Amino acid sequence: WITTATNGNNTTTSDTWNFTTTSDNPNVTLVSPNGSVYVAGEPSVINFTFYATDMSNLSKAELWGNFSGTWELNQTNFSSVGNGTNYTFNVSLPYGTYIWNVNVTDSYGHSAFATSNYTVTVGPIQAYKCTTGTPFLNFTFWDEENVSVNLNGSMEMTLWMYPPDRSSNESYNMSWYNVSYAAVCIDTNSTYVIDTWQVYWFDGYRTRSYLIYNLSVNTSETHDISLYQISNTTSDRLTVSVEKNGISQEGKYTKLLRYYPALNEYKTVEIEKTDDNGNAIFYVHPYDVWYRFLILDGDREVLLPQSRMTSTTKTLEISSASSSKFFYINNGVSGNCSVDTNKTLISCLISDTSNVGQTYYFTVKEVGLDGDTLCYQTGSSGPAVMLSCNISNATTDVIYNLILKMKHSSPSPSFILASGVVEILNKNIYGDFGLLAGFVVIAGLGFVGATISASMLVISVLIGIIFVVASQFIGMAPTTIGILIFLGGLILVRLQK
Repeated sequence: WITTATNGNNTTTSDTWNFTTTSDNPNVTLVSPNGSVYVAGEPSVINFTFYATDMSNLSKAELWGNFSGTWELNQTNFSSVGNGTNYTFNVSLPYGTYIWNVNVTDSYGHSAFATSNYTVTVGPIQAYKCTTGTPFLNFTFWDEENVSVNLNGSMEMTLWMYPPDRSSNESYNMSWYNVSYAAVCIDTNSTYVIDTWQVYWFDGYRTRSYLIYNLSVNTSETHDISLYQISNTTSDRLTVSVEKNGISQEGKYTKLLRYYPALNEYKTVEIEKTDDNGNAIFYVHPYDVWYRFLILDGDREVLLPQSRMTSTTKTLEISSASSSKFFYINNGVSGNCSVDTNKTLISCLISDTSNVGQTYYFTVKEVGLDGDTLCYQTGSSGPAVMLSCNISNATTDVIYNLILKMKHSSPSPSFILASGVVEILNKNIYGDFGLLAGFVVIAGLGFVGATISASMLVISVLIGIIFVVASQFIGMAPTTIGILIFLGGLILVRLQK
């Protein structure tokens, strides 16, 4: 614009000035939510997102809604609203249905709402037994003794769902009876974390438990969980006491894993929770099986060494790596060996009332690095199994071992059920005397032979050595060796005369 002044004769014109006017209001677009929002617990924080565009800068944005029951201003932002950029208001709301909109003001004071309100219904996450949809949890039941056999099972489950900050939760109870699998579906438009606790059983099998903790889930994921059942007839009860610094630990989840040699891996077969005395009850196969514990110490899993368990109470110390967690072989197995009065027969009696067919090894050999093996026998366990060895031909002391070897573990450990040494004193004394006498005769003959001729000395010594070496190759006893050397000496004496 310009101005012009005149007095009738003279006219003066000002400089030109430009300015722009606008009557346009900001253009506001609501983004979300519109429809249903599923949350884990109430109140939950709901995010209200919008953006706005305008010819000029935006100065403020106001969130309006009936969150309190009356349509009113909820909150205002004066600084962070960018032209064409998404902005989010956060409101903590209980379950319910709400109407909302945003009013935006530009730098000229023009303001506007979005052309229509959005409606949002806030409700709990829908978790349910799957009839339609994609499961996010899929449980199957298996036989612990044969992990390729799929079983039917019954299960009762409690499920808790949390937002990532675990500030609230929604819980659900579900149950299945005599099914080959149990599937859970959810309806949610966000990512959550879950905890679950399952108790499951089947006719003829033990009741066991399983825990899932802090698992991230959404509708696009499926998590497959295997639950292992063990039969009543092949399992034994084990009570585990969990302590920390000598104090019983209540509410500790203790995970039991079983080693499968064919797969070369451990599988989680049970998870139990300690009671107010720090005790948890497990059901285990008591023979020829390796198990391992993992104790959930808060969010941390404490690994304990692999363990061999029996039907007794065992104490596990959390984070005590120096303590032994090895559990010895089933106490019902025993082996006792005895030797007859003449020291000619070793007999071993194995007793195993479980009669599960474990393998035993019985070895008997003479003492020494090159001692002869007198017996090597194997047998399977039963109520009464006898293994024996005839040692009448032994020429030195005899050592024996009765060993149980774990055939389903890797590496395969061995347990000595009985061992001992049988002293063959009479044979050792005579044998050593015979050797000594023989060598004395050879030495004497060598001296005599030397007085006759050098060749006779050589001949006498060679004959003695030949007798010793030959007797070793043909397995003669030390006493026999001594006698032969002695007789050889007599022959030499005769030849010299």
